Amino acid sequence: MSTTWVPARIAVDNVAAYGPYPAEIDLSHSLRSVYERPRFTAAVVNRLIADHAAANAGMPPELTQAITWDGADIVIVTGTRYGSADPGTERISPDEAGRYQLLSDWCWEVVHPRH
Repeated sequence: MSTTWVPARIAVDNVAAYGPYPAEIDLSHSLRSVYERPRFTAAVVNRLIADHAAANAGMPPELTQAITWDGADIVIVTGTRYGSADPGTERISPDEAGRYQLLSDWCWEVVHPRH
């Protein structure tokens, strides 16, 4: 099934600190999954990074994810909470439309009807 991106407003399920954010969601994924697979503009990623930092202020680094910019890429470092001696690192570059597909493992839900 091919990817079809549609505009939506999304938020993390039952976590008031995250969203709603304007995004695009993969409609083909939406048809076969409970949660959405979003992609965001750089401006929305900046807001998400700020919200994430505020929501996790004071948390030990091994219990959270650090989300930062490295040039045009986003770097997500996951803490060692899963028993690994080393944190996991994910680098996300913008896609062909200049948007970022990140945090697809979070429980994103549509909060505004699709257009």
